[in-house]
Amino acid sequence: MGWEPKPGGSLLSEAPTPTPLPEPSLSSALAHGFAHEVKNPLAAVLSNLDFLLQATRDAVAPIDPAHTREALLESLAAAEQIRRIIDVMSALAAGQSTRATPVRLCDGVWSAARRLRESTAAAGHTLKLDLDPAHWVLAGEGEVDQITTNLCANAHEAMRDAQLSGEIWVRTHIGAPGFVDIIVEDTGPGFAPEMVDRATLPFQTSRSGRGGTGLGLTIVRAIVESRAGTLAISRRVERGARVTVRLPAARPER
Repeated sequence: MGWEPKPGGSLLSEAPTPTPLPEPSLSSALAHGFAHEVKNPLAAVLSNLDFLLQATRDAVAPIDPAHTREALLESLAAAEQIRRIIDVMSALAAGQSTRATPVRLCDGVWSAARRLRESTAAAGHTLKLDLDPAHWVLAGEGEVDQITTNLCANAHEAMRDAQLSGEIWVRTHIGAPGFVDIIVEDTGPGFAPEMVDRATLPFQTSRSGRGGTGLGLTIVRAIVESRAGTLAISRRVERGARVTVRLPAARPER
C-alpha cells in the first residue's frame, strides 16, 4: 500500500524545511584563511628547492652560481613572507596587532608586485604602479605587503573568473590631512551592488566554489582598522572595482 497525502494536503506541503548550513567557526575560518594566504609563497619555496635539487643531480652541466643565488634569495623572501603572515594572523586571532613603525609605502607595494607580476601577466592582466617614494605610513612589519597582495589578488581572481583581460592599478597619494591612501583599481566585473557594503564581512565571497575563502578583505580591514585607518570599496564608473585603504602618515625614519 503506497503512501497517500492527508485530505486537503499535498506532497509539497509535507516536504521538510531545509536546515541552514552553520556558519564556519572562527577557528576554522582562520585555518582556512591561513592556508589560502601561505599557498603562493610556499609554492615559490618548493619550486626553488626542486630547481636546486635537480641542479645538484645534473652531473653534466655545472650549477650556475647566479641562478642558485637567485633561487635562494626568492626562497628566503617567500619564507619571510610566510613568517609575516603567521605573525599577522596570530595577532588577528588574539585580537591584537603587531608593533607599528614608520614604513615607506612603496617598499611594501613593490614587494607584493614583484611576486604577483608573473601570475597576473599569465592571465593577461597588466599590473601598473604609480607610487611616491616620499610617502611613509604607520604600520606593522609586512602589513603593507599583505594589504597590497590581498587587494591585487582579489582583482586578479575576479578578472580571471570572468575571463577578462585588463589592468590592475596601484596608486599612492596624500589623502585626508595626516593620512596616505593606497588605491587599487581594476577593469574587471566590479563588485555586485549588493556586495559593496558586505564585502569586508567574513565569508562574503562570490568565489566559494572556486577556492575563495571570503577572508581576504576581512583581513585587510582588520589590519587597517588596527592602525586607526579606513577601508572604502566602490564600483568604478567605467567598469571594475576600486578599493581605497587610508593609513596614518608617518615621518620617515632617519
